[in-house]
Amino acid sequence: MFFATAPLASGLRRHAYANTGRTVDRFLDDALFSARQQAAAQGAQALELAQTLDLIGCVQRELRAYEAAQEAHRRAASLMAERLPPDHPLRLRNALYQARLADRHQPTAQTQQALALAGARLRQTLPADSVWQAVIEQSLR
Repeated sequence: MFFATAPLASGLRRHAYANTGRTVDRFLDDALFSARQQAAAQGAQALELAQTLDLIGCVQRELRAYEAAQEAHRRAASLMAERLPPDHPLRLRNALYQARLADRHQPTAQTQQALALAGARLRQTLPADSVWQAVIEQSLR
């Protein structure tokens, strides 16, 4: 999710949905609506909703819709906090997403330090030979 959101050229993003007559915003709204419906229909599927919100937040971050991205990540964090321990990889990944968002939106020494810490905490939960180790490290540069 965090790692699958490589920046795309603005024109390419718009072109990807032009043929369907749908905008990226409409696509994200539909994805969120679908996730909410699915969570309601299946009962306690809040973690799936939280992961969907995180993914939507990543897309919004790449589209520079920082406030919407921040809200999506905050809602995801709230859902996860109710169901997962603080050191769970999904919560650590959400913290990394939020740190990345803060650093992209208003980069400072403090946001860069928070980003490095969030990345380090998530990497500690992964096996040493995990391909995600290198992906996380590279994405923090």
